[in-house]
Amino acid sequence: MQMREDFLARLRKELAAHQIRAEKAGRQAAFRFDGTTDTGEGYALAQEFPAIEFYDYSRGVSRSIERNNTLPNYHVTLSYSGAKPDYAARVLMPCAMVKMPA
Repeated sequence: MQMREDFLARLRKELAAHQIRAEKAGRQAAFRFDGTTDTGEGYALAQEFPAIEFYDYSRGVSRSIERNNTLPNYHVTLSYSGAKPDYAARVLMPCAMVKMPA
């Protein structure tokens, strides 16, 4: 568990530095935590860093609906594989779809 705590402590320092660099450059800092995982840790970080825009993709409909638009700096896009055609139509939120070759 210590490795995870060390990782999150370092990440918090890097996010704070990223925010300062963005502000000095007149830019909006943005960050995506879960690149290949779906831990939802980005949501907690968004609460800690309200000046940074966090964006996330999730295959979990419940998590996507529950957390989307609950914080002004946290946005979730539902990641849809195309496996079930009616799946995306039932979800009224941003949805990213992979187009499979014919």
